[in-house]
Amino acid sequence: MKTGKLIFKIFFLLSILLSSKNTIAQSDDVLYSTAGIEVKPTFPGGINEFYQFIGKNFRTPKVEGLQGKVYVTFIIEKDGSVTDIKILRDIGYGTGEEAVRVLKECPKWNPGFQNGKAVRVLYSLPIAINTANETSTKGPIYNKAGIESQPNFIGGEKKLNEYVKQNFKVPSGCPEGKIPVTFVVEQDGSLSDIKILWNLGVGTGEEAIRVLKNSPKWNPGLKNNQTVRVLYHLMITVKGTKTTTTIF
Repeated sequence: MKTGKLIFKIFFLLSILLSSKNTIAQSDDVLYSTAGIEVKPTFPGGINEFYQFIGKNFRTPKVEGLQGKVYVTFIIEKDGSVTDIKILRDIGYGTGEEAVRVLKECPKWNPGFQNGKAVRVLYSLPIAINTANETSTKGPIYNKAGIESQPNFIGGEKKLNEYVKQNFKVPSGCPEGKIPVTFVVEQDGSLSDIKILWNLGVGTGEEAIRVLKNSPKWNPGLKNNQTVRVLYHLMITVKGTKTTTTIF
């Protein structure tokens, strides 16, 4: 009887030991989201370097006018390698397969950390494709509220106002009113993706686009001391033959 109790106790202790080992092993393989860890994984040199890597290596299909986004997720392992690459949505023409190929060749990342230990992290991002503008991928676009240093026209808002006033040719018969415009200030300070939300007719929208396309380069926005793409809103007010600008 004593022998039976002893065997039971040994078996019970072994079960507890094995169970604790399995729990530790499982905890080592826990998959975190970027929102749930203390130190997020980073690409060497920052996210802009990552997008440059994608841009240099992604082979864009030769399809005229092809544009859209490839949404992808992957795991950044504890050693920084990229695994379990999945395409959530692509735009056809092999764009999903190409994204997987490029990510498989990706250099190792700096892994994420939780409680002082490297952990596995699920990462997601979009890859933008626009063959109309002959660009393969670009970095994310931030709004002005989400960055440390906002982009600005060289010389400030007053100089921007002067530039538009001097270059905007008010069409004949133009009514008074406002022309709201949005555009992206790129990392090199150039303006892209200029859009007119509404205009006053008689060619005012086209004239606003022309003036902004000819704009000198801006001082780009900064986030974490790196240049980033920023969405900018501008209001062009037409009154008589004069124009003024305001930021909104």
